[in-house]
Amino acid sequence: MVQTKKPVIREEYDELVFFQPAEAFHGRVSAVPPAPAALSREIGLEAQLPKYHEETELNQLLVARTRIAEQRARLQAQLEAADPLL
Repeated sequence: MVQTKKPVIREEYDELVFFQPAEAFHGRVSAVPPAPAALSREIGLEAQLPKYHEETELNQLLVARTRIAEQRARLQAQLEAADPLL
């Protein structure tokens, strides 16, 4: 089973249109209560999506830049030790 951090969200919309239905058919269809609405953006969908925080995003970018700079310096030192002509 695949585990994800974000929920998988699937939306679907079906609609049947009956142009000028017979009165008996219209009565039967109208008597059935409508199906419950899917999650709306205001109620459930927003709660499932991650919140965006600019400060957190910037901190993650700074941490990544620092790691890359450290790795680059370490690899450059290894290359210079292996081949002194660099």
